[in-house]
Amino acid sequence: MSNELATIKNEMIWKSYNGITIENNHQMSILSLSSYFKILEKTETEKIVKAFEFEMYDMGLEYAWSRAMKVLDNRLEFFGLDFIAEMTDRESLSALNELSNREKIELAFELGMINKTANLLLNQANETINHYMLRDTSSSGEEISKIIALPIIYNIAKYILGHDIETQSMDFKNFRDTLKNNIYKSPNPQIDKLKTSPYFYIRTTIRTILSLIKSAHKENNESELSKVLNNANIFIVDLWEQIFIEDKKLIGTTYAQAILDGHKKTVATFSTILDTIHGYDYVPETTRSNAYQKIAKEFFRVHFDLNNFYNEPAYAKKLNSMGTAMPNLALQECLRAVLVSSIGNEYGISTLAQKYNIKILEKITTEQRKLFFSKLIIQDQAILKKLAHSNKDMINRWFEIIKTHVNDNFNIKDVMAKNIFTYSRENKTIMLQNEAKKALAKIIGN
Repeated sequence: MSNELATIKNEMIWKSYNGITIENNHQMSILSLSSYFKILEKTETEKIVKAFEFEMYDMGLEYAWSRAMKVLDNRLEFFGLDFIAEMTDRESLSALNELSNREKIELAFELGMINKTANLLLNQANETINHYMLRDTSSSGEEISKIIALPIIYNIAKYILGHDIETQSMDFKNFRDTLKNNIYKSPNPQIDKLKTSPYFYIRTTIRTILSLIKSAHKENNESELSKVLNNANIFIVDLWEQIFIEDKKLIGTTYAQAILDGHKKTVATFSTILDTIHGYDYVPETTRSNAYQKIAKEFFRVHFDLNNFYNEPAYAKKLNSMGTAMPNLALQECLRAVLVSSIGNEYGISTLAQKYNIKILEKITTEQRKLFFSKLIIQDQAILKKLAHSNKDMINRWFEIIKTHVNDNFNIKDVMAKNIFTYSRENKTIMLQNEAKKALAKIIGN
C-alpha cells in the first residue's frame, strides 16, 4: 500500500469522540457517577466516593482530576513527544508533565479524543480546580462545595474516565499514517475538504507533516521522508491561502532549520514550496525573533498555570526588557501573551505584571496594530476565547486597553475583523462577544 496514491472518503477528516451517555437520574449522585469510571481501578473509585461521602469534596475532586489527566497523558503519549512538541509550539519535550493541563485538553480536542463541548467544559473545570488548589481562598471561607464538584465529576466521567479509547484505531492516527505511508497528488478531495473545515484541522495537518519530516530525519528513513516531502509540497501549496500566519512562520522555520542541519532533500523541497507560494517573508532572518517568541510563549503558558498572578510579572518584565522595537515575526506571540495577561481571568489580573504590559503595548507601531486588528486577531484562538467568554470585568479591561492604546482608524477589509475592531472601540459587549464567537467557530467549529 505504501506506493498507492492516497484516496479519501467524502467525510470529516477525522472525527471527535462525543463521550458516553449518563442517565439523568445518575448525574447528581457520586455513587451513581462512580459506576461510569470504567477505566479506574476499584480502589481508585472507592477513594473518590469515600471522600465525597465524608464531604471532603476538594480531596475527592482533585484525585479524580489527577487520574483523568493521567489518562490523557497515556493517550497523548502514543503519538510521541516530538509530535506533541510540534503541536504545542515547543522546540523539544522530554516528558508530558512539562505540558499544562490546559495544553493537554486542547491537544486532546485537536486530535479528536474529545469534542468541542468537552474542550470548553474541561478547561473551565481546570481553571476552577486551579483556583481552589491555590489554598489562598481558605482565608475567605471559600471551599469546593458539592454543587461545584459534582458537575466536574460528571464531565470527567462522560469525556475521559467512562471509556477507553483504542488509540490505534483513532481517525486521526489513521490519517497521520496516510501522510507518511502514501503519496498524495493534486488536486485532492481531502485538501478540498480541509479548505472548508474549521481551521484547527489545517493547523493540525500542517504541524503533523512538519513533525513527520523531523521524525524521518531522526530515524534516517529516506523512503518515508520522500513521501512526506511530496505530501508537504501538495498540502502546503494548495492550502497556503488558508494557512494562518503563525503556521506559515513554522513552515519558514522548518526551511531555515533544514539549511542549518544540512538536510539537502528537505531544503530542495521547501525551496520549491517557498518559490511557488512566495513565502520567503516567513523565513526567520535572525535569532532576535526567536528570542522574543520564546519568552512570549512562556509568558502565555504561565497565565493558565497555577499561581499565574505571582508568576506573570517576571515574564512581562523580561519581554519588556528585550528591546524598544518588537519584531513583526514575533508580534502575534507577544501580543497574545500581553493581552491575555491584561484581560486576566474571572478571578482578576496579575497586578504587578500590568506596568510591564502597558510599556510593551506602548512600543507597538501603527503598522503592527493594523496587522493585528486586520488579520492576526481573527486567527488567534486564545484571544478570541477571552473575548467570547469574558465576564464583565474582563471585557471592561479589554475596552480600556483599546481606549488607551488604539487611537487609529484602520481600513479593515475582513468583515469579521472589522466588526471586532469596531465593537471594541464602541464598547459594545454583546456584539463583540457574538462576533468573537463567530470567528472562534471558524477555527474550532460550531
